[in-house]
Amino acid sequence: MPACRAEAPGLAAAARRSAAAGVRFVGVDVADNQASALAYMRHFRIGYPSVDDPGDAIVLNFHKLVPIAEFPSTLVISRDGRIAARVIGGVTYAELERLIRKSRDNRPTRNRKARPGPRLSGLANQRTG
Repeated sequence: MPACRAEAPGLAAAARRSAAAGVRFVGVDVADNQASALAYMRHFRIGYPSVDDPGDAIVLNFHKLVPIAEFPSTLVISRDGRIAARVIGGVTYAELERLIRKSRDNRPTRNRKARPGPRLSGLANQRTG
């Protein structure tokens, strides 16, 4: 199973569970057409917005801040707009919960896969499931 599909249930569950605490999720879709992206979001019950990036403009902007080495990649953004951690490859529910908790506590991450990073600005072209 591709890593994007393997991690989707955990991402969807973490987004639902952490929404009340003010944690927000945004997906970036780089490979699908709109119909297949919406079907993916429905299948995995993904309720957070997804940004359509058919020309890879968003990925290129992220790459200026933190190189995206492979897909999927996950960024955890702190309340002050800093990239608090990143995970290269698939992420598990437990790992994501730990990274979110550390970000909210403002503690730096110490994980071979998760790295702190610079500030991030806004995104556009959102799609919701």
